Amino acid sequence: MMPERLNQFLTANNLTWTSYPLRENYPTLKEGERAVLGYFPGRTEASQAFEKIKAMGFEIAQLEPVKRNGLRHNLEDDHPSFSEYRMVGDYPFMVTVVTENERAPEVTRVMEDNGGYV
Repeated sequence: MMPERLNQFLTANNLTWTSYPLRENYPTLKEGERAVLGYFPGRTEASQAFEKIKAMGFEIAQLEPVKRNGLRHNLEDDHPSFSEYRMVGDYPFMVTVVTENERAPEVTRVMEDNGGYV
């Protein structure tokens, strides 16, 4: 069941949640691990959080734009661009970190301190 806060965010920004069947080549969390996802209003905020988290020693961390309807290009010049991602709402960038359960609050704090919604 999706948390209500996440459901409200997705609905408010006209986004949907898609689940894919688990495959052998997909990474899975080990016992005692959790994934922390932070959504950011801009690339700058997301990059700052990402760099701080990497500096803390986390090896599994990624920064990516949130895609809406699979759009990956600027419609005016047909070149890859982050400008199209503004369409997804107030938080078009996501930082994902895999951490031990005990360090999740530390990661969450860094994300929130840099303007992220966790």
